Amino acid sequence: MVESYQSAANDKLFTVPKIRVRVVRQVTDVSYSIGKVITKDFLSGLVSKATNGDSNTVAVVFTSREVTVQGLCMGKCSEHGVIGPSNQLYMIVGNPETECPGSCAWPFHRPDYGPQGVTLQPPNGNVGADSMVISFASALAGLVTNPYNDGFYDGPESDPKEASTICHGIFGSGAFPGYTGKVRVNPSNGGCFNAHGIKGKKFLLPALWDPKTSSCWTTM
Repeated sequence: MVESYQSAANDKLFTVPKIRVRVVRQVTDVSYSIGKVITKDFLSGLVSKATNGDSNTVAVVFTSREVTVQGLCMGKCSEHGVIGPSNQLYMIVGNPETECPGSCAWPFHRPDYGPQGVTLQPPNGNVGADSMVISFASALAGLVTNPYNDGFYDGPESDPKEASTICHGIFGSGAFPGYTGKVRVNPSNGGCFNAHGIKGKKFLLPALWDPKTSSCWTTM
């Protein structure tokens, strides 16, 4: 679905190129080098450490449960942006195990507000990690389709609705506020999912906006 945005941007494409994602480097900052409260002023140092100065990569920062991120929990659980003159792309994903679980761990945690629907079991048995997968997928779709804030989005540039965030809270067909929509249940652990990964892993992934039908698309 994300690949289809290429043909939406250029209707002369006969073949839509595949989007390849590859992990090129991993770094663990066990010493919390910029502290346990991450602000925009210090984020560039963390991004630089992650990329080793290679601006052709996307820095993805996953935070531990002890870390608080400025700007998250205020209507978003992850974000992407650009840093510095080299236009270094980055993403940061908050850890909802301790940071705003009522907002960022739904549907695996009761919401702080709105309809109190059924709380689902996470597909891999880890509320924090499985919720971060949702936030990561949402930010990645937004980064690919709107990397420099001049791509696909709706609303104001300062607070855009992007490929996934415009379909917030939708994971399957028939969704409505407080209800994820149709998902599968793993009989072995009760975990709810809508997508399969490698080595038998299962995930719950957010809906994406379909530019062809002008509606939210889900895997189910």
